[in-house]
Amino acid sequence: MKLTRIQLKRIIREEKQKLQELDFSGPARGNDVLIQLEEAVRRCYDNGMSMDDVLDAVEEAYLNSAVK
Repeated sequence: MKLTRIQLKRIIREEKQKLQELDFSGPARGNDVLIQLEEAVRRCYDNGMSMDDVLDAVEEAYLNSAVK
């Protein structure tokens, strides 16, 4: 099953929401974020997206989140 860019953006948006809901008061803060990102990227890649498309979408999501 291949993911469209719209589906990928939805997945990234959902994962971003999950990250915002987490309590990052502990010392493992950076590791938790990295694990969430790795899981989202792996899920997209496993669903048939090329790694270039996944990386482009992650970069776009990051840039969009920095603007807000």
